[in-house]
Amino acid sequence: MKQKYNQQVIAIIKEWITDNLEQRLSIDDIAKKSGYSKWYLQKLFARYYSETLARYIRRKKLTHCIADLKYSDTPIIRLALKYHFESQQSLTRSFKQTLGCTPLQCRRRRLSHEAEAHIRNSDDPCAICRRMEGKPGSPDEDPL
Repeated sequence: MKQKYNQQVIAIIKEWITDNLEQRLSIDDIAKKSGYSKWYLQKLFARYYSETLARYIRRKKLTHCIADLKYSDTPIIRLALKYHFESQQSLTRSFKQTLGCTPLQCRRRRLSHEAEAHIRNSDDPCAICRRMEGKPGSPDEDPL
């Protein structure tokens, strides 16, 4: 019973994070919202989703930033501020470490508008670009 409750709380927190990506999100604030201690929340999150809460937040912010890069002309510095990165350099560093490209390289790989929903909901938002470029390890499906 408690396990199911914990899963529901974590799922609600996950949804809340997605709905509030443009806010400054701290683990402490999220823990308060959940009613769990910071330590316990992070432990539960990692157990149910096999990634840390901080990594999940960063990945979701980058995923939404990718969609903004591809479907708007918003300057990269404004996107860095929108998603609460410390600077444009910090956003670029996160892109390189997590996705293997810079925000500018990502922006230049424009895709159809039909791909936007897929990108925002994907665990691997760069899969479409890899498929377009025919890189190894990517599915052979046509891009959206």
